[in-house]
Amino acid sequence: MVSSPFTLRASTIVAELKLAAPRVGKDSRRLRILHIFSGDLWAGAEKMIWTLLRQLSKQAHVDVCALSLNEGELTAALRASGIETMVMSESDRTFFDLVKETGRMFQKRGIDIIHAHRNKENLLAWCIRKRLGARFLVSTLHGLSEVSGGWSVDRWRRCLVERVDERLLRWAFDAVVAVSEDIRRTLLQEKGYLQPQVPVIHNGIDLPMWTPIREWPSTPFYIGSVGRCVSVKDFPLFIAVGKALVSAGEEVRLVVLGEGPQKDELEALVTREGLDSVVSFATPCADPSNFYRSLDLYLNTSKHEGIPLSVLEAMAHGIPVVAPAVGGIPEILRDREDGFLVTRRTASAFAEACQQVMHDRETYVSMRTRARARVESEFSSEKMAASYLALYQKLCGRQTADFTVTTDVCAVN
Repeated sequence: MVSSPFTLRASTIVAELKLAAPRVGKDSRRLRILHIFSGDLWAGAEKMIWTLLRQLSKQAHVDVCALSLNEGELTAALRASGIETMVMSESDRTFFDLVKETGRMFQKRGIDIIHAHRNKENLLAWCIRKRLGARFLVSTLHGLSEVSGGWSVDRWRRCLVERVDERLLRWAFDAVVAVSEDIRRTLLQEKGYLQPQVPVIHNGIDLPMWTPIREWPSTPFYIGSVGRCVSVKDFPLFIAVGKALVSAGEEVRLVVLGEGPQKDELEALVTREGLDSVVSFATPCADPSNFYRSLDLYLNTSKHEGIPLSVLEAMAHGIPVVAPAVGGIPEILRDREDGFLVTRRTASAFAEACQQVMHDRETYVSMRTRARARVESEFSSEKMAASYLALYQKLCGRQTADFTVTTDVCAVN
C-alpha cells in the first residue's frame, strides 16, 4: 500500500522510555484534551476510545478528560483506568441543555482541543468551543455511514443528520481523522474535504501475551467472528460459508461472539439451514481473549469496515484471518501472508479460502507468526496514541514531545 503524504505515522515520533524534558514558554503548560462520545455501546469505536485515552493519560505533558452522553461499559472502563470521566445523560436532557450544562462544566478547565466521536458529539463540540476557549476541534471518523434500506422517515432523518454532519466537519473542524486510507479517499473524492484536513491514523490495540508454538488444530476446526449482529457485518454470509464447508465434507464449528438487533433473525436462519450443531452464538464479554484463543481461524464477512479491531485482535493472538477485500481491511491484512483476502462475495469463495488454511500446515503456521508480527509492528496502541499526540501538538504549534512508552502487554491465563 502506498501511504499518503498526509498520513500521520507514529514512526515520526521518537518513542523513549523516559518523560519529556520540561519546556518553557507556551509549551510548558500541559496540553488539555477533552474527548466527547456517546458511550452507549461497547464495540470497536468504544474500545479504540478507551485504548487511546488510557495511553494518552500516561503522558506527563497531557491532561485528558472524557465526557460521555451515556453511562455504560466505556465509562466504567475509563474510570477503572483512572481517567477523569463525566456523564451528561442525553436521555433526560434536550440538546440545548447539553450545550448549556457542558459549557458550564468545562468553562474554566483551559481546554486546548475538543476531540469528538460521531454526529451529535461533533455538533456539541462545535457549540461549546467558544465558551470553553478551545482552539481546535478534532473528530475521528470510525467508519462510513451505514444508512441503508428503503425509504422511511427514520432513514430520511438519518440521511439529513449525515449531510449536516459532513458540512459541519468540512467547515468547522481543524482535523477529521480517517482510520483508514479507504475512508480518506472517500472523504476527498466524494465529500469534498481538503487534503491537509484529513490525516490517517490507523487504530491500534494492546498486545496480548502470545506463544508462537501451537499444535496443528484437531477436528472439529473452529472458525469464529466478533461483531454486532447488524446488516453491515453480513452474518448471513458467515452462516452460508459454514453450510458450504459442511457440504464439502469439512468438520467445522462456527461461532459468532456478538449481540445486536439481527441476532434472533440469524439464529432462526441457522435453524432453517439445519446448522444448529455447526453454528452458534456466544455472549460478548469485556475481555474476548479466551474466545480468540479457542479459534483456529478468524472469518470476517463484512460489507464494509474501517480498521476492524476484531481482525487486529485475532491477528495479535496469532490466528490466520480470511476476510473480504473491502474498506480498510487490505491495509491490515496482506493477502497470502497474514491470511486471505477474498474478492468475490460468495460463500464458495470464502469457503475455498478457509480450506486453504485448514489443509496446509506450512501456510497455517507461517500465517500465525506473520499475523502477530504485523500487529506488533504497525497496529499497537502505543503507535496509535503517538500519532494522535503528534496531531494535537502540530495543531497547537508545539514542539513534538517524546512519547512515553510503558510495558502494557495484556496478560492471559
